[in-house]
Amino acid sequence: MIDRFANFSPDGRRSTKTLSGAAGWTFCIGLLAGLMSVAQAAPTAEQNADWEQRLTRAAELRSEAAERQAAADKLYQEQEPACYKKFLVNRCRDNAFRELTESSREAKRLENEGKAIERQVKKEQFSARDVEAAARAPEREAKLKVLEVDR
Repeated sequence: MIDRFANFSPDGRRSTKTLSGAAGWTFCIGLLAGLMSVAQAAPTAEQNADWEQRLTRAAELRSEAAERQAAADKLYQEQEPACYKKFLVNRCRDNAFRELTESSREAKRLENEGKAIERQVKKEQFSARDVEAAARAPEREAKLKVLEVDR
């Protein structure tokens, strides 16, 4: 437990003062209350369900994007050879490529949206793990001190 705090006097010398019994206990209780509030920030079942739902939505978006891209590629593969039978070949090929580009952009937008959702969920999960680790840190330190004392 911290029982001394350094104070600096106006002339630059350092003096130490001890915390009074009541102030020390108040500090400890405040510290423990803060740790308890951090420990309560661990992911709940609702939060885990929300993460799973969002990850499922992201997977759906990504699979839909892959399907749209595959359909656009297939359509282009069908349209391009058909253009050679028309009088305005280059215009037909340009139109087919324009459709491919538009479909590819839409598919890429869906894929990016899915990736963004995944990144956000993973960021939240990582943050929750950090909070849990911070809440368990005093307990781990106490166990280490006990182990050191036993040696």
